[in-house]
Amino acid sequence: MAEIQQAVIGWGPTSNGLGVLGASVGWPTIDGLPWLPDAARTFLPRGSDAEVMRGTEPPCGLEARPTEHGTLLVSKVYLGRVGRPGTFTAHCLLDPTGRQCAHDLLELARDGVLLRREEQPVGGTLEVLGLPARRTRPEPGGVPADLLALLLAHLADRTPLLLRTADRGGGVETLSALAHALPRKVAADLWWSTFVAQPDDPAEVGGPGVGLVVPPFSATGAAEPDAFGAPVRLDLAGRADPLGRADPPGRAGLPESTGEVIDLDRGPVPTDDRARALLRSYLDQPERAAEADGADAFSAGLDALVVDPALPLDERGMDLLAAEVGPSIFARLLAGPHAMARLAEIVRARRRLPYRTLWTAVPALTDAMFAWFGPVQADPETQARAQRVICTTMDSRNLVRLVARPLGRDAADYRPVVADRRLASALAGLAGPLEAYEWRVLTEEWSPVVDAAVVSWLTGWTDAPADLARLAADHPAFVAGLDAALAEVAADPGTTPADVRSRLATWRGLPAEEWADLLLDCPSAPAGAPLAALARLDVRDVRQVLRRAWPRLAAQAGIPAAVADELRVRGLGGF
Repeated sequence: MAEIQQAVIGWGPTSNGLGVLGASVGWPTIDGLPWLPDAARTFLPRGSDAEVMRGTEPPCGLEARPTEHGTLLVSKVYLGRVGRPGTFTAHCLLDPTGRQCAHDLLELARDGVLLRREEQPVGGTLEVLGLPARRTRPEPGGVPADLLALLLAHLADRTPLLLRTADRGGGVETLSALAHALPRKVAADLWWSTFVAQPDDPAEVGGPGVGLVVPPFSATGAAEPDAFGAPVRLDLAGRADPLGRADPPGRAGLPESTGEVIDLDRGPVPTDDRARALLRSYLDQPERAAEADGADAFSAGLDALVVDPALPLDERGMDLLAAEVGPSIFARLLAGPHAMARLAEIVRARRRLPYRTLWTAVPALTDAMFAWFGPVQADPETQARAQRVICTTMDSRNLVRLVARPLGRDAADYRPVVADRRLASALAGLAGPLEAYEWRVLTEEWSPVVDAAVVSWLTGWTDAPADLARLAADHPAFVAGLDAALAEVAADPGTTPADVRSRLATWRGLPAEEWADLLLDCPSAPAGAPLAALARLDVRDVRQVLRRAWPRLAAQAGIPAAVADELRVRGLGGF
């Protein structure tokens, strides 16, 4: 239970002076006198009395501001009907702990704790209130996303956000919803006001905060009513700049105290890419943002998570992918037209990243990969562009992890199109063995790519894929894939059987006997390739293989049967 001090401020019955008419025992004193907060010194500007006399309803005066003594909540009521023109009364609540803030401003007024009365209060000692310390979670979904994005941008720039609407009650509700959209500690670090009298006065609107501009009472002395007092910049399409400039400067050219006046009645709120990026950072990590100790730490934390998908990914972005926020950052990077380039940069960096977790953050990416890599019905231009990215940037191991895994599904019509042998070369250069799951998915869904890698090896582009031997566990699949690659190589006029035979003979991924047997089962293998593979064996082992498989070896090498039999009986010692 927090002890809340309170005070009533107004004009004394027999004096023209404004002062504290009554306060609780713990209300702060300055030089022996009760503290008179600046927020309670003024209300409506001069000239407002005429508007009230014409029947215009005075604005609601609720404020919440951080002070050196704690959080100050103020309710101001115009007393023109029961007192002298221009007089008002203010009821102030002070929470030294800062737990009561703008989150509670409207609720305390509705509950009658924060008084809103037109009777001139009686002086005296007021009681100390006991209010429970409320714990509320941020509710960012309670306000339009573009409005919240704009507020986050103003917090980052430490400038105020001023709102205008013809619906005064709706404006107050919007202000309260904006306060509830932020973590409590952050909202307590800002000023909030349901009525800004002088939008151009740094003393009233200096620093980050949110206020309502209420015509005709806000700066009624301005030459242009819509301006609400120069030099506030209006960021509304088709609106005149209050200083008469044809091209008003952006935030960088404004004093820190000035801000935007946003007319909520004029349609969508204008936001830029940075504001939307800050909003995404907040919505993706609300719990992380709620831990911030104040507005500056909150804005800095959001700004640190901003990644522009249109720009190349730097080391900071890679570090974010490896952190707890990685999935949300990954989803942002792959949400726009630059997704392919960002994906290529991620895998090209060869960082240890939680790829499975990252991929889960973008469920639609599997379908996008199908569109990029070659369904029959794919757009040829998109397909070619994607293939160029892959062929020139992606290293093989990360390509398998990022692409092959989610493609492990029934897709009979999916056949990747290998447009460049450099892709096959990359797959052939795997730095280490893949996991069984990765290899199974790769061979089942990406068999054309594996075949192309073998072709790249046989035509002299690269060495054999490091995991090629894993296919031997499935003998029929291995033979089918290898034979298809050998047939493609044989049809290439740029290769010679002797070169292919030499490469086959020098591969050491399998024992020589097993390798020779596999080559015997491949009709497209160059003549003599199985025999050449036996060159790695010593004489005794060669004789054992010849005794077992000589007829097949001879036939594959193109040796006539009669000659092969004569060689076996006479030329080779009758093995």
